Amino acid sequence: MQEQICKETHSSQWRYGWARYLVVSIVVLLLLVEFNRLYLDFLARGGSWKQGDWLITLAAGPLRRGILGSAILWGADALHIGPITAVVGLQALLLTVLVAGTLIGAWRFLGRPEMAALILSPALFPVFWANNPFGAERKELIGFAAFALVAVAQTRSKVPGALLALAVVVFLIGAFGHEANALLAPAFAVMLWIAGRQKGVSGPGSLVLPALALAGSAAAIAYALRYSSVADVTPLCQPLIDRGLDPRFCDTGAIAWMDKDIAFGRAAVAGMLKTWPWQGFFLVYLAASAPAIYAAWCCRGRRLLLGLFLLTGLAILPLYPVAMDWGRWLDLHMVSFTFLFLSLLLAGRVALQRPGRLTLVLPMLIAGLLWSPAHVYGIKIPILRTLLCPFLEACTQ
Repeated sequence: MQEQICKETHSSQWRYGWARYLVVSIVVLLLLVEFNRLYLDFLARGGSWKQGDWLITLAAGPLRRGILGSAILWGADALHIGPITAVVGLQALLLTVLVAGTLIGAWRFLGRPEMAALILSPALFPVFWANNPFGAERKELIGFAAFALVAVAQTRSKVPGALLALAVVVFLIGAFGHEANALLAPAFAVMLWIAGRQKGVSGPGSLVLPALALAGSAAAIAYALRYSSVADVTPLCQPLIDRGLDPRFCDTGAIAWMDKDIAFGRAAVAGMLKTWPWQGFFLVYLAASAPAIYAAWCCRGRRLLLGLFLLTGLAILPLYPVAMDWGRWLDLHMVSFTFLFLSLLLAGRVALQRPGRLTLVLPMLIAGLLWSPAHVYGIKIPILRTLLCPFLEACTQ
């Protein structure tokens, strides 16, 4: 069956050279779209969600996500720049690391049709963020960048330990910055272990960095649960007003949400499901997962890959009952699995076999560029709007 699904005739074989450059060109185009949107966010003095989540601080006392926001404010003051400038600059830097690291890690495999479909799949960050301006460059960007750093390390003939250590530091910053990143820790730890073994580290030494990532993420989750909300968000906004932001910046968005507890989140999800039944999201999930499942199926070691696909999805499940951004949680699943997939390929633990059938892959590629899951619920089909959105005032927050 695998031969029938993955085999392709010689006359229609995927042309490795131009296909690789085409995929890279599309990803770079989407990166430029995101850069332009970040510039528009800067001109609009920030969005209450897209930049506001990065500016949650400890001004009202211990609070989940607040450590990173306080550090950003401290850095902005030290550099004599505004908070929005600091956040947008950090987002642009991390986005560059993420895209560059992904392309470097995937470069050897991008000529394969099934891998092209995976990188350009509707729920993976290049296309997903392009189709969801308000769900892009949120704090999971930090965790994604850490995965990308490990992928880059694995492309080196001698995996640099310093780069892996840097990736752990970046990941833990992300885990304390947003609890969703901490749920990526199992996948990240496995990727670190694979990279360490590839480097030649064996025995207990290969578990040091993975253990640090897991322990730090567990601490981040415990901290987030202990300090999940504050009674009054006014103190959170004052440091931003003092630095020139409009007070209305805190009226809605991530900062305004910080007085809501987990019970409120559950109620919000329950209300959402009265309008959007979960069965509809399940169908979206299946459609968005098709490129990843197909790419895994066309590999030697597909049972391992399909098992990891299920496990990386299970790791994200705790977010669904308490937070409404279901499309973002699907993106978390696809990104963590994709980087694990690349890690196993780079380490030689799984291998691509015959290229996938173009009659199956081309519809996936075309569909992947035409639609995405919405970052909360539903679907997005805005390919023309995606290209025009950076130049339309309606797309800014």
